[in-house]
Amino acid sequence: MLFVGEALGIYYPLEKDIYLRIASPPGFDIRDHLKSLGVLKNLDIALLCFGHYGISCATEKIFRYLRNLPINDFRKLAASPDPPYSLALFPP
Repeated sequence: MLFVGEALGIYYPLEKDIYLRIASPPGFDIRDHLKSLGVLKNLDIALLCFGHYGISCATEKIFRYLRNLPINDFRKLAASPDPPYSLALFPP
């Protein structure tokens, strides 16, 4: 069991799927986030306890989902005319 707080984002269980979005406050560093995902994924975890809305034993599915989610989201933000953070690492 691992209490992840917001390290894996905001989790909300749906009937047949999950909703996850990364928690990305100002100063969020995508490189640190991806490194943290790698460290957590390598732990022997059977149950994830999120800071928001629940727990899940679908650890492999969640880590697969999260691996691509931030990069795609940040590319979308970087393409916006007024991105909220410095997103130079993620050209559209």
